[in-house]
Amino acid sequence: MPTRAHVLIGSESLLVHCGSALLDAGHSVAAVVSESPEISAWAESRKLKSLATVAELEADTSLRYDVLFSVGNLTIIPPSVLRRATVGGINFHDGPLPEMGGLNTPAWAILRQHPEHGITWHWMTDSVDSGAIIAQRRFRIAD
Repeated sequence: MPTRAHVLIGSESLLVHCGSALLDAGHSVAAVVSESPEISAWAESRKLKSLATVAELEADTSLRYDVLFSVGNLTIIPPSVLRRATVGGINFHDGPLPEMGGLNTPAWAILRQHPEHGITWHWMTDSVDSGAIIAQRRFRIAD
């Protein structure tokens, strides 16, 4: 199976774990987009192209990628950037979709005393947190 080129966008340490897993599986990473100095340092240590903002990615029209991963990312991806991914864009959401879209879902689940929570990987569309679910795991929230 041919390897895929990926772009990773985000500001949380989960992005590094996902990027390392992709590289370890033999995939290539075309660029890492993050304002986090720690993530940028990781990208540079792996000799990966590092961009600070999605606007820089949008401006670099020569960059080719198959899958765009949004992991721990709080910025809206412009449709023009998303459409450049030949396979599509995949987002990690820290809540169970569709019922818990938006920000800070773990905190809202606790405040609302939900008995369970979850995480979701889903395809990205022009509408936030609305794409088809790829994988989802739910778990009980301990007292």
